Amino acid sequence: MTETDIDPLQLDRARKRLRLYGNKVEFRLESAMDLSLEPENSYDAVFAFGVIHHTEDWRKAVREIHRVLKPEGEYFFDELLKGFLKNPLVKTSASHPEGGSFTAEEFTGYLFQAGLEPIGRWRWDGI
Repeated sequence: MTETDIDPLQLDRARKRLRLYGNKVEFRLESAMDLSLEPENSYDAVFAFGVIHHTEDWRKAVREIHRVLKPEGEYFFDELLKGFLKNPLVKTSASHPEGGSFTAEEFTGYLFQAGLEPIGRWRWDGI
């Protein structure tokens, strides 16, 4: 298993939380937009919970996820959508790059375009 993050502090937090797994987890300082340390078709699954909306180019991150997944691999994600990120309270409490902002339709459409076929979807529109 590989844990990646662009923030060294988050990697340290993950190391502490996952320490009981010993050396079964490899930790890498790496961006979802550039997983060049990962070979093509190398992962059975990618989990990205609340990650993609933090990227400068969410489409590039999706392409990288597709590249590293095995042909039958699965991508599990949970994301904050454009409407939520534009909420004034959210905007004043945290910064998010404009390039990471998308609607559910944009994201789902691009998953298909990138070669990832969604098999299930749940959407919450409340704030």
